[in-house]
Amino acid sequence: MAPERCGGAEGRDTWTDLEVINSLGSLGGEVRPVTPAWLLACTWDQWSFLEQEVYFSQFSEGSPTAESLRAVGSDPDEVWNVVFCPVSSESFRANPGVLLTGVLGTWPVGDSPPQVVIDWLVSRAYASVQLPLQVGQGAPFGDDDAPMITQLPTWLWVDDAVWAPVSVTSPPLFGITATVTATPVNVTFNGAGESVDCGPNLGPVYDFSRSGEDQSSDCTITYRHSSATDDWDLASTITWEISYSCSIACSVAPFADLVVPNSRPVTVAELQAVLVASGA
Repeated sequence: MAPERCGGAEGRDTWTDLEVINSLGSLGGEVRPVTPAWLLACTWDQWSFLEQEVYFSQFSEGSPTAESLRAVGSDPDEVWNVVFCPVSSESFRANPGVLLTGVLGTWPVGDSPPQVVIDWLVSRAYASVQLPLQVGQGAPFGDDDAPMITQLPTWLWVDDAVWAPVSVTSPPLFGITATVTATPVNVTFNGAGESVDCGPNLGPVYDFSRSGEDQSSDCTITYRHSSATDDWDLASTITWEISYSCSIACSVAPFADLVVPNSRPVTVAELQAVLVASGA
C-alpha cells in the first residue's frame, strides 16, 4: 500500500485560534466558536488506490497503471477515503500538503484516518458547540424596577442553567464520532471600576426569603455613584475549559479555553437621607 498522504497535525492551536461571537444580544442567548471557513468546507470521497495514485501523479513525474502497481505489490482496486480541503493560507497552516494538492488526508477504507483527519473531525464537533450567554444575576438586578443602590454591595451570581457543562457529539463520519465538552471554570465580574474574581464558584444566590444579616457573599460589587452622574454597566467574563473524546484514539493536543465576555447596562439609584429635627 502507498504511504499515507498529508498525515500528522502540527498542533491543534494552528486550527483553533478562534474568537467567540455574541449571537443573540447581551441579556441572554448563545455564543459559538467562529471556525475557519476552509475547515467546514472540506469534502470527502472514496477512490480506488489507482484513482488516488493517478491524482497524486499530477504533482510528480510518471502516471501509474494497474500493471505497474501490481508489480510493486499494491492492489489498484483497493478503496481509499480521500478528504479534500480548500487551498488557503489557513489550511496551509494546518497542514502544508494541502497547499500543493488540496488533499487533507487519504487512507484505506477500514483503517484509522491519519491524525490530521481526526483533528479535523474533532474541530468540526467543536464548531457546533453553543454556549449559553448571560452577564449574570444581581441582587438588586440593576433595572428600573430593582436598581442597584450606591454604597451597598450588589450580590452577583451566574444561573445554574448557564453554569453547567455543554457537550456536543458529532454525527458519525468514517465510522468515527467526536464529543466536545465545554465546562465553566471561572467567572469575573466588573462594574464601576471594581472587579471581583469569583473563581470556580458561580456565586451564592441571594435568598429573598432571608434577611441580609443571615447570609453573605464574597462575589459583590459596590457602585459609588448613581446613574444620575454617569451611565453604568455590569460586565462578566466566563472562562470555559474545553475537553474532548473520540470513538477511536484522539490526539492529546488541547484546545485553548474559551473566554466569553459580556455586559449589560444597569441602573444605579441613590438613597437620600432626610434629617428630621428633634421634637418635630
